[in-house]
Amino acid sequence: TESINRYMNDTLSYLAGYLGDRYKNDTIKQAPQLGLSFSYQPLNFMSFGVFGSIQFNRVERTYSAATAMPGDYGGYIIFIANNFHTVNTRAMVAGISTTLYLNKLLNLDKSDKKFLQRFQLAVSLKGGFSFNTLAIDTGTKSLHVQDEMIQVEEIPSSQYKSSQTFRSNSFSGALELKVGYRIIDSKLFSTIGMKVGYQMQASKEMQDRGQYGLVYGIEKEKVKLNFSGLYYGIYLNIGK
Repeated sequence: TESINRYMNDTLSYLAGYLGDRYKNDTIKQAPQLGLSFSYQPLNFMSFGVFGSIQFNRVERTYSAATAMPGDYGGYIIFIANNFHTVNTRAMVAGISTTLYLNKLLNLDKSDKKFLQRFQLAVSLKGGFSFNTLAIDTGTKSLHVQDEMIQVEEIPSSQYKSSQTFRSNSFSGALELKVGYRIIDSKLFSTIGMKVGYQMQASKEMQDRGQYGLVYGIEKEKVKLNFSGLYYGIYLNIGK
């Protein structure tokens, strides 16, 4: 999403000296989604139900920073820290849905051809509430200490870690087209298919746990998560 990408590449521009040109390509463009739904079909051509889904992404960047300090016996002691900066985004959605089975309206299930009898064509409309989370972790994985005698000592990882979590709730909606095929010919059947759709899922300004707005980016722009856009995937239906 635009604001979180600006945060990573503009607000965190101080990392550029450590990351070089690598940091410019660290953007969030898409996010995997997993979902589960339960539906009831009171009409031959329409069903109603509830659903839940989770959509997430993770961007991790590592970089090294060196610091020199005067030693007790002259010379310098060099500390080389292997650091990390991680941005995690997550959207959990719960809501209701309705599905219109076009193959039923077109009477394809009554066709003489077996393929058309098992063919499924449906349109689904979903609406719900989205719980959005932005988690930012920074820390040091390991620290190397080097003196003038070129002796290196490695200090174990997890010596330092700082975490920040920000949340925001919003509404979510989606419209999708499903094309499937019934693979088991029985009253209790399974249908597997492909789906494509468009979802509207944009959060409000992300806030910390204390409900104080955190200002990011250029000109006090606050970070928002926006997972709106086209999506596609596979689905599996099990039921009567």
